[in-house]
Amino acid sequence: MREFFDLASNPLFVKHVRSRLRRGALLPPLLMILFLSLSILIVHEQIFMQGIQPDSRKAAQFFVILQGIILFLMGGSQVAAAIAHINETGIIDFHRVTPMPSKVQTIGILLGAPIRELILFAITLPFSFYIAASGDLGLGNWCKLLLVQIGAAILYYTLAMVSGMSAHSSRGASGRYVTLLAVMNLIAVRLYAVGIYGPTLITIVPIFEEVFVDEAVAQRGPAAGQNPNAPPVPDHEITFYSAKIPVVLQSLMFQGTFITFFFLAASRRVRSDRLPLYSKPTALLFFTCITLLTLGSVWESARMLQILGLVYFLTLSGIMLARSITPGVGEISKGMQRAWKMTNSRVPPWSDLAASKVMVLLFGGIMLSSAALAILLSPVRPLPLILQIFPPRNEFQPWPPLLVGLLTLLWYGFALQYFMIANYLRAKMLMATLVVVVSVLPLMFGGMFSNANDEFGTIFMAISPITGIMNAGAISIGLVEPFPVQVAAIAPAALLALMFFALLFTAERRLLNKVHAENRKEEVDRER
Repeated sequence: MREFFDLASNPLFVKHVRSRLRRGALLPPLLMILFLSLSILIVHEQIFMQGIQPDSRKAAQFFVILQGIILFLMGGSQVAAAIAHINETGIIDFHRVTPMPSKVQTIGILLGAPIRELILFAITLPFSFYIAASGDLGLGNWCKLLLVQIGAAILYYTLAMVSGMSAHSSRGASGRYVTLLAVMNLIAVRLYAVGIYGPTLITIVPIFEEVFVDEAVAQRGPAAGQNPNAPPVPDHEITFYSAKIPVVLQSLMFQGTFITFFFLAASRRVRSDRLPLYSKPTALLFFTCITLLTLGSVWESARMLQILGLVYFLTLSGIMLARSITPGVGEISKGMQRAWKMTNSRVPPWSDLAASKVMVLLFGGIMLSSAALAILLSPVRPLPLILQIFPPRNEFQPWPPLLVGLLTLLWYGFALQYFMIANYLRAKMLMATLVVVVSVLPLMFGGMFSNANDEFGTIFMAISPITGIMNAGAISIGLVEPFPVQVAAIAPAALLALMFFALLFTAERRLLNKVHAENRKEEVDRER
């Protein structure tokens, strides 16, 4: 355990520290960050000297934005570029043959690559601490922000390592990471605005909104009954299975879970390029943790937001995990050969060399169980104010969206494994084509058809799971009857799931027969 924390003896950490902390690389950004921090502080103090009570939250927001650029954008880009560079140049292969554990190597890259950005972030802390301590922000809110920022930074760095290991160049790795970071935070802002809080807890959005928006409005707004035109106090109470746990602790739970499993994925890929990101039991445990955390965070949400947030997030998580554990035809063939020679039986479904159809079915079962618990046992809450102003046109039905999300997860997992067995070299292209045909084209053609026939266009758009999950719940679909929309959303997904399951079963059986025939031939030749 000591070697995990002995950074001075970690060659990867020392290498990055020496290269990133040279005078020419450190001094210019150091001076720039000091200048920006002093500028924010001086402006804040000048306003105070003029007899105006400054709002410390405004100055603190500037520091949070500056710290986010340093920690998340610059630091994560450096991690992604560093791991992609040593992977591209083959340096990582030399580290793999050393006796140093892969987890220790991962820590060296994780903390060494962004060391300059961590120092720059530390420089801004005294300034933001002074702003918080001397104003109405308070040290409690400052500590909340600091904890969640550090947790989010480590989370993004582990994500950058996973992303960088699959990139073809360091420049491509940085661009991929920045795009992923922007999309995650933009989606989190939109989800938080409509009351879907669970998936947003891995980012700093809930704490940022709580500290800078919710508390500010609550403090500014007069007492109820004094002014009917006063802004309403935000109703952003995030509970965990009805328990009033502080949002900062919920964010740290989410971040800690994702950090743990992203770190395991990064260390496995550092150990070997041929290993999948996760073993199948680890992926199953990861999906279970995601499900339990997300279900707890949406337990007291309005039914429509609860089910839609749960189904969309778990469907996407299941698809990503299915991608991370799906082996190619070479690994499956190798597993079949080993099973034949060692035990003369089939490959266990939890092996890295086994097909992933059983795991995909288990993902679907966990998703179905969690959503069913939410529908049957969780309390029914009213919609948030913003959705009460623009209510859905029809009563929400929770079961059809769950069915569409479940079938989408199943057909994606089965199709991916089938293409990996039937046509490994073109599997990615075929899978991308299938996703475009099923998910994107219905949106495009449905929008075009809506100009001539709104009812037909709405039904056609429901074929895509992107809109089909939502519209299957019979909400916001205008004057169209819910039943045709639900059929259009469920029937194609069910057909695809059954078709690709049958194709996968046949392809796997054909491969198994081929491997067994080759092994029997070898045994006959050996006996001769």
